[in-house]
Amino acid sequence: MEEFLRHRKISEDIITRMKEDGIDVTVISMMDVEQLQKYLPRYGDCLATIAYAKQQRTLEDTASSCSDRKRSLRDRLLEKLRATGNRKEHFRRAVPQAGNINAKKILRKVEIGWLNTYGISGQKQVRSTYGGGTRAVQVHIDATVSDILSTGKELFFPSGISKKGKVDDFDFYLADQTGEKLSDQLTLKDIYESTKLKTLRLYVVTTAHTRYLNGNNSKERNNTEPDISAQLIHPNQSDLVQKYPQVQAEDNIRAISSVSTTELQIPYSNQAEHIMGLEESKTSFNNTYHGDCFEKNSIHYFGSNDNLPSISPNHDVCDLTLDSHEFLMTAGHSQEQFQSAIDLSQALDDISVKTILLHRSNLQEEMLQYFKASDILNTTLKFKFVNECGHDADGVSRDAYAAFWESFFLRNADGEVYRIPVLSQDYGQEEWEAVGRILIKGYKEHKYYPISLAPAFFIAVVHGENSVTPQLLKDSFLLYISQSEKDVIEAVERGTQYDQNELLFLLDRFQCHKIPEQSEMASIIVQIAHKVLIQESKYALDAISGVGEGVWQIDFPDTESILTLYGRLDPTIPKVIELLCASPRTKEENASIGFLHRFIRGRNKLQLRKLLRFLTGSDVICVDKIDIQFIVRHGKGRLPSIHTCGPMLELPSTYANYPDFRSEWESMLDSKECMEINIV
Repeated sequence: MEEFLRHRKISEDIITRMKEDGIDVTVISMMDVEQLQKYLPRYGDCLATIAYAKQQRTLEDTASSCSDRKRSLRDRLLEKLRATGNRKEHFRRAVPQAGNINAKKILRKVEIGWLNTYGISGQKQVRSTYGGGTRAVQVHIDATVSDILSTGKELFFPSGISKKGKVDDFDFYLADQTGEKLSDQLTLKDIYESTKLKTLRLYVVTTAHTRYLNGNNSKERNNTEPDISAQLIHPNQSDLVQKYPQVQAEDNIRAISSVSTTELQIPYSNQAEHIMGLEESKTSFNNTYHGDCFEKNSIHYFGSNDNLPSISPNHDVCDLTLDSHEFLMTAGHSQEQFQSAIDLSQALDDISVKTILLHRSNLQEEMLQYFKASDILNTTLKFKFVNECGHDADGVSRDAYAAFWESFFLRNADGEVYRIPVLSQDYGQEEWEAVGRILIKGYKEHKYYPISLAPAFFIAVVHGENSVTPQLLKDSFLLYISQSEKDVIEAVERGTQYDQNELLFLLDRFQCHKIPEQSEMASIIVQIAHKVLIQESKYALDAISGVGEGVWQIDFPDTESILTLYGRLDPTIPKVIELLCASPRTKEENASIGFLHRFIRGRNKLQLRKLLRFLTGSDVICVDKIDIQFIVRHGKGRLPSIHTCGPMLELPSTYANYPDFRSEWESMLDSKECMEINIV
């Protein structure tokens, strides 16, 4: 302080006097100017001295605090060193280590599926379309197999009923991931300890009750169900017994399961050919569906159509199985003949499946030809591409619908972000109705909907033209035109500067021969939008709407639900990243999933939709998750494997850095063959 005062040219007498009165840095920092002027006559000296004193106090406090912290840390370290011999003091810091907290959770995630038994076809997992699928539940670790089985029954048989029948019609047991039956006394903890799996997958296995029927001793039916049975006969009963001696025993005839089906006539010749979609002999047919693991052998039909029983939704439809695998079916009423009610649930499922073979180069025309049939909406479809190995478990179907709409919007629609069908001399009533059926089928079976179709157009399809508000028309139209045209319209509405030539070009393009004022622009745009989005495509709109009448309204009761659909299916970077489901365990795996996240964040809108289609078969979000498994591949073979049916991505964990990852994935996505399915 003395040096500072001398620097300010304060006399030594004043400095001596301040020292005698105890006026140091601490005191000056608490004084005001008036008090200090008793010692320092100049006003500027007072201000400078007070500021200097406060600054010095701050520096001293900071230095003192740092010194205390250093001293405190040093003291604590010294105390620990002195206490090395004292075990109690050594463990003073915390409770003992907790170990793997996740392993000690009382609730664990379990995936539960449903396996149904289909006679000679064996067990097959029931898909979500038929009430099955994979369900993820939280189960207590002390829960027994019986408890988990009860949970599975509640999931797949809500209120005791499923699409396969009632819960009382089946025998149940719980199986592990290998299909082996689990003991009822086992707990979830026991299963986890024996399998060492991170996520446990179990199956509820169902087998229909076995029912033995003969002429006078058949199981009592529900009073509401007609007595319908498929019967074995032969012109001479003794001849039948001689030819098929095993038929004498009642237990050679068994009923597999009971289901409710839509009304159907069991055919014997031409009708059988129509239902199966195959060219077969009028007396027998042999076929195998490798995709669904269902086989039939030498099924013979005798009798006329007039004698064949009708199967209504409440009937028990069954499958007759003999040791010789040879079936003799007709409709007779003799008490001496064998009677049996047998489940044909799997057979009927397979009968209604139609495989569509497509060429990628001619996909649009081939799809339209198939969908011209009005009954195709009632048929389960499977798709297969020529010269590709993919087996359709939803992924190929999604890819087929996505490829159709990509081609359609390119060749038969106009617009930028949103597109509208364009009338063509090649497209008549049949073709536009086929487009409508493709739209329905894709959404109903796979939740695939082409969000490039303008919302105003689709709302008119579902709820009629009167449901399309002016605001909806305007919003759809602004994304129908290009970005530069949209900027001109918005500039006119705001009253800001715009290019007059661009506005004239825009108005001339839509045959508007009036230059609107700023106040008129909004109404003119709505009129143009109605003409372009509704009027010009009215023929196509009516045809598409006709085939979906009464169908779309179930899923979309109002316009708000349609707009919600667009928001839900529209892929964004956060949504796509959220779909990824990975469990990296090593540093390399963490790096690979990080590279994938970074790659996704670098995609624009079109690139993101292409990447999503590459991973799921669909360019919109119609799956719940994308499972990721890590694999080790090197060199030229370091390519990911994509299973769109899951969907599941097998991601290499051997990328050295992000540039390597990006260059390989960019090259892969730019390849024309990237969308071809070459994995069975």
